[in-house]
Amino acid sequence: MITEAAEAGLHNITVTTGDESAIGTVLFEVVRFWRDDETVTVEYKDESIPVPLKGLPVRTFKEKDAVRLSEIVEKSALVTQPEKYFYNLIASDGYSLERGIIVGGWRTGLPPWSDMQKGYLYQSPNYELLTGWENETIRGRVGQCYNVKWMNGGTIELRENDILE
Repeated sequence: MITEAAEAGLHNITVTTGDESAIGTVLFEVVRFWRDDETVTVEYKDESIPVPLKGLPVRTFKEKDAVRLSEIVEKSALVTQPEKYFYNLIASDGYSLERGIIVGGWRTGLPPWSDMQKGYLYQSPNYELLTGWENETIRGRVGQCYNVKWMNGGTIELRENDILE
C-alpha cells in the first residue's frame, strides 16, 4: 500500500497475489508536490517575482521534504538562461549570503547555476526554511558558507558577476 506519507523517489514494489509467490517486481516513482503556502522572491535588476513553492516537486534532503533552489528560479521564468548567473540568497530577516561570505572571510564566491541545481530549501524542526547543499557541491570550498536560514519570504537575487570578480 502506498500512502500520502510515502517518501518521494524511486521504490521497488513486489506484487503478490494471495498465497502465491511474487509475480513480479517493478520500479515505481513517488512524486509529491509542495503543498504549503511559502513563497520566495526571485529578483533580477529592477524586476522581482514572488514564487509560490506550492506545486514544486518535493525531494528528500537530510530526510526532510525539500524543493530545489534551481526549480524556484526556473518557475519564476525571470530569465531564459539561468546558467549565465550567480545567485545571492537573502533571508527574510535581511541576512545576505554575499555579506555572510565577505564577513566570514571565506574565499568563495556566490553559487553558480551548477551549485543551485544541488541546493535545497528544506524545513527545520521549528518549520523555518533553510538552505542546504548536496555533499561536494562547492568544489574545495567551505560548504557552510552557503547556508541561509529563514528563506520563507526571502529572495534569490540573480547576479551577472560573482563577488570574486
